[in-house]
Amino acid sequence: MKYLKPSFAGFILILILSACDFRGKSNQENVISTSNPLSSQTATIVDSYQFSTPSPQPTSVSSATPLPPSPTPLLCVPTTGHIEELQLKTKFLANPLDYRVYIPPCYESNPDQRYPVLYLIHGYGYNDDQWVRLGIGDISDKLIIEEEIPPLIIVMPHDSDHNVQPPTNQFGNAVLFDLVQEIDTTYRTLPFRQYRAIGGLSRGGNWAIHIGLSHSEYFGIIGAHSAPLFVTEGPPVVKAWLDEIRSTDYPHIYMDVGDHDKWLEEIVQFEEILDEYNVPHEFYIFPGNHTEDYWKSHTEQYIRWYTKEW
Repeated sequence: MKYLKPSFAGFILILILSACDFRGKSNQENVISTSNPLSSQTATIVDSYQFSTPSPQPTSVSSATPLPPSPTPLLCVPTTGHIEELQLKTKFLANPLDYRVYIPPCYESNPDQRYPVLYLIHGYGYNDDQWVRLGIGDISDKLIIEEEIPPLIIVMPHDSDHNVQPPTNQFGNAVLFDLVQEIDTTYRTLPFRQYRAIGGLSRGGNWAIHIGLSHSEYFGIIGAHSAPLFVTEGPPVVKAWLDEIRSTDYPHIYMDVGDHDKWLEEIVQFEEILDEYNVPHEFYIFPGNHTEDYWKSHTEQYIRWYTKEW
């Protein structure tokens, strides 16, 4: 039969549209894919949660003022941002804490605008210039100027005691109790956990997990890139942290690792704990190893993820 009567064709069309609508709604509830929407590279997505439940009103560490609206687009003719190199004396460390701060384009031109803050921590054997070498400043400039991500401040502290782990190493406390306050006092930040993220690669990712989960009232977003956890902080410690956080206050977590990374098994074990506690998270296994080349190839993807809720 080459033709259908109009009434019968209409009936068939309605059935088709209804079926498509049903499938679309079902897929929105649980997305398990083989590619990352933020990257052109193929990945194995071990877990991906849709954050459809409204987030609770975020708390502020430094202020009880109600949450302000999201940052507005650039209001000047942008050029580039810049990076400042600074030091902070802290009672937690024998020497001053070195850190770098990325200031976005148009910061000086928009004195009434306030900004979300991303803390990024380097890996073992490196210092606070590692993320700069990986291109975080140039990539952020480009995406901000093209209005693909909102303007933000990026803080990159230096963990100088590479061979010392917590709790002996007090770098985490220096960041939490001194550096965060210094940044919120010095710069026009949005001092609320919803607008404060922390992330790191390798050992720096271990610190991001340590700081972000042990004091979740400070950070609503955590990024752990090739981070196997400190040997002093295995699954029992992580579970103890999660037991202290209300499920409605769990931070959103991003995890990724190369498929040839030597710490892959340990990272998978950490992800299984997040599964057990139903912590909202995304976990990607990309081609690659535990190297700067791997992290550099994903730096743009990272910054897009950190800022996507801002």
